[in-house]
Amino acid sequence: MSEEYTEQKHLQLLESGNKANIELAFQLQKGLSSELIAKKINAYQVLAPLFNRINTITNTEYLIDVIANIGPLASIKEVDLKYSYFDKEMLPDEFIELKNLEVFNGYRRYRRESKLSALPENIGELSKLRELNVAYCALQQLPTSLGKLKGLKRLNLFANKLSKFPKVILELENLEYLDLRSNPIQQIPPEITQLKHLKQVILGRTQLKAFPKGIESLPNLTLLDLSNNDITSIPTQLVENKGLKHLNLDNTKVSILPEKLRDLQGLTFLGLGNCPLQKFPDYVFDFQTLEVLHLNNLGIEVIPAKIGLMTQLQDLDIGHNQITILPPEIGNLQKLRDLTISQNPIESLPKEMGKLERLTFLYAYNTKIKELPKEMDDLYYIASISIPDGVKISEKLTQTMDDNIGDYAFS
Repeated sequence: MSEEYTEQKHLQLLESGNKANIELAFQLQKGLSSELIAKKINAYQVLAPLFNRINTITNTEYLIDVIANIGPLASIKEVDLKYSYFDKEMLPDEFIELKNLEVFNGYRRYRRESKLSALPENIGELSKLRELNVAYCALQQLPTSLGKLKGLKRLNLFANKLSKFPKVILELENLEYLDLRSNPIQQIPPEITQLKHLKQVILGRTQLKAFPKGIESLPNLTLLDLSNNDITSIPTQLVENKGLKHLNLDNTKVSILPEKLRDLQGLTFLGLGNCPLQKFPDYVFDFQTLEVLHLNNLGIEVIPAKIGLMTQLQDLDIGHNQITILPPEIGNLQKLRDLTISQNPIESLPKEMGKLERLTFLYAYNTKIKELPKEMDDLYYIASISIPDGVKISEKLTQTMDDNIGDYAFS
């Protein structure tokens, strides 16, 4: 295979913009290496001019190799390793030469935990970086130069090994999104109020014992996730923020909710599942903008008919309660995709279940249901039904699930 063909072939693949073609280009490069080396030609140097003609490299296992061998790729604005086999503790020194880099994704979607244990000490030189995703890595601290990234808007540190809140984050004055889930962090400094542009703060499954003071004062906050922590209360000031759309308190120790929570009529996500609430807030069924509602294990006995007015609901979890009847109005929830009613003494389902045209997953195990209403046979998107042993599922419904489940196996 000639060098001329090599350049033409790779140029066509790279300039196509198609992710599969870009991946193939890297694979071809690997295959050509031995031939080029035999001619004392460096494969990477032959291809360097081609790589410098594209703006984004994604979904390729050879990316780090290319950077290390070619050096700076001035045109590259995005690096995405989610499908890569990169499994080293450090990024190569050449990485810092990607001066126009705007997005770095080091999260490997199907390989999860990465060995990446440190970011480059001089990462602050990547002045155009606006999004940094290093979820599922092994970071124990962040470099001090990170604070120089004044344009950084999104920082994802999900599932690392940070035992303390990295104070360098407080220097990221334009940060809008912060994800610290699944890190053993016990405290958030009150100085977090310095981050005036923060909109989304995700602190689920850390080791917080109390509500992190200061967060309630963030003027642009729209999303707050405190799930799976030991916090016992939330301040009234938090729910006075009319811009709050997403509040997740699932699996916390919150026992009393501020009365003003009822005024958050713009909520789209509310998670109260498995909280030791002294009094169930019936007004949650008045939140007609909700798309996700978690009310599992709250001792609920009755689901009111007005749930039928919550027509934006897509995910409803009312499992592990004392519910005996689902109201027929549940059939009005035509956007509902996930419904969990497991571990309730429900004996039958209303025929109106057949109106849930978007229903995809139904979890109804450990109930007293004896049969499914025949009206459910026409559910077009159903992919999975979990019901008590012995309950018959019609052939038509079974076939529909068989046809659909493949669409969700790898999603």
